[in-house]
Amino acid sequence: MLAGHSHLLALARTLQSPDAPTLMQHICDSRFTIFESKEWPRSMDYWKAAGQSQKGNNTVILYEGNQHFAMFTFSPQPPIDFIVESMPVLNDCTLISKSMIRERFSASILRLREVVGCFDPSRLAIQMTPPPTRDNGDFRNLILNTPFFIDMAKSLNIDINEVKLSSDLFLLKLHVVLKEMYAEVANEMKCHFIPVPLEAIDQEGFLMKQYSDDLTH
Repeated sequence: MLAGHSHLLALARTLQSPDAPTLMQHICDSRFTIFESKEWPRSMDYWKAAGQSQKGNNTVILYEGNQHFAMFTFSPQPPIDFIVESMPVLNDCTLISKSMIRERFSASILRLREVVGCFDPSRLAIQMTPPPTRDNGDFRNLILNTPFFIDMAKSLNIDINEVKLSSDLFLLKLHVVLKEMYAEVANEMKCHFIPVPLEAIDQEGFLMKQYSDDLTH
């Protein structure tokens, strides 16, 4: 069984229906089902219901996964960077500690622990969501057509056409931190962790363009 946030919807896009019940299981084939909900954002009721539907089945959760985009697509001013082993440091940035980045993600990771607690961990896996793609000059166009970022710009009273964007490398480094934290939760709570398949990423760690049709999925 698969359960999760928007990355689940990316998998289940062809299965969505406006007439579907609030909670539903799509039987995809003899191997797996998708536990879906029209509820948004996901509440603990969704996760508890998914846990009750586990019933001894192997279950994979795709939890959030866009935190780095939601928090940092609009570049902090002045720009910041932090040290990640084997990754370059950005020029003209204020260096901060990686622990400060981890602290920004800590509330989300705390919720992930609560979510994992809804399931039998021996039959549960956390699937790491994909890293960003390279910015080949198309990030801003994608942002201009993404309601989340349009609304964010309005709430911050900034011009979305002019706002400075974080570099793709900075977003990738943020994803590395998220991956570390997801893996730590899996280890602590005795469930499995599934990294992004190597076949889907390039040598630097970016998601290959052929596997993405928007900014984050």
